[in-house]
Amino acid sequence: METDWCTRIIVNAGLGMGPVHTLSGANAASSQACGKGDYGLSATLKKGSGVEEQHLQFTDIDFLNDTTGRAGGEGFLIGTSNAGCTWQSIYTGQWQFTQLDFPNNVNGYALARVKDSPATYLIRTKDGGSHWTRLDTPGIQFKRIDFRNKDVGYGYTYNGAYQTKDGGVTWSKMNTPANTRAAAFATEKQGYAVVVVPGSGYHLKQTSDGGKNWTTSLRVVSDTWGGADLYVHGQQVWALLYGDAGMSQQSYSLYASGNQGKNWTQVFAQSTAGEVLHQVQIVQAKETDQPTRVDIPATWR
Repeated sequence: METDWCTRIIVNAGLGMGPVHTLSGANAASSQACGKGDYGLSATLKKGSGVEEQHLQFTDIDFLNDTTGRAGGEGFLIGTSNAGCTWQSIYTGQWQFTQLDFPNNVNGYALARVKDSPATYLIRTKDGGSHWTRLDTPGIQFKRIDFRNKDVGYGYTYNGAYQTKDGGVTWSKMNTPANTRAAAFATEKQGYAVVVVPGSGYHLKQTSDGGKNWTTSLRVVSDTWGGADLYVHGQQVWALLYGDAGMSQQSYSLYASGNQGKNWTQVFAQSTAGEVLHQVQIVQAKETDQPTRVDIPATWR
């Protein structure tokens, strides 16, 4: 899909939607003046969402362009065609959305749960989000999906990557290194993986042949590791690495590359409250094979 990782694709707001409701906080140009309050939208959504006794919570947003987007939550999906000035109800029902992914304004995919169940399911819509069908993925529990069109997409688990070419009906496992904790593919050939190396820390590897061969482009030396997330769009790659957790907080550090992993920059980092993280050192692989070492302070800011 043609979007950056933090802007999720969303279907057009003109498909299968109910009455228009105006929400607060929007200033987009519209034939209807943006106002305050939800004008009854919360009550409308709660009627069929299955979470009537709870406060409505957004769990993901996904925009197709600057004005057209969708937002989902526990038992509902809404859409806008004027940058959030007004919203329309698309769906209420059993599905509690955790991720939305629409490669166009008709066909969409989502990861969702049902009430009182820990399982996450892959579901698909062919009418812009009004109706959803569950797709079976035996033995696979996706934590993230990324569809490029209505047929081709990637699914990522805690330690692996899969590809579908038939709209999620069947999936094939892609080659990833041992001890992978996150993976992301920009194309069928170009991919990235975060690998845990005991006694060393995190290694970020990349492939240009579909996973047959992997090379290390970034090493983050740390005594602790708590998992990772990877996002890719074109030549841009983001690696989110997790460290210690304490006092209901999670330490993490974000690294970014704008040239397919040739060079990396630490964007920001967050430590846990009352806890000093282990010293981290970044080693970047360059074409000269002479790595550049950058020392990071023991306490991240």
